[in-house]
Amino acid sequence: MSRKNGYLTSEPGKVESDIVENCFIILGDLDELLIKLIDESSGEVLQSVVRYKNTKGDAFEKIFYRTILHVRVHGIHHQGALSAVMDILKIKNDYSGFTSYKYD
Repeated sequence: MSRKNGYLTSEPGKVESDIVENCFIILGDLDELLIKLIDESSGEVLQSVVRYKNTKGDAFEKIFYRTILHVRVHGIHHQGALSAVMDILKIKNDYSGFTSYKYD
């Protein structure tokens, strides 16, 4: 494994087990932080409105708990898009079974 432009890289198509394990550790830490945030937030805070702007400057409003859910599941959107592109290009992938790496 080597670094290129600050990113860890390996042979094409090879999944490094330590990278996968680190991903699960990070996701677990994120889960714990989100659980702590929700546990320590009142119902009033969770129902409050969050106002924000995207990178284009467009303004949005969303209920706070829905914002938390959006952030947590947004990666699923990208996973599905990558899987679809790889399927179209006839590149073998197992994005629908990624969790099998954790349990094998």
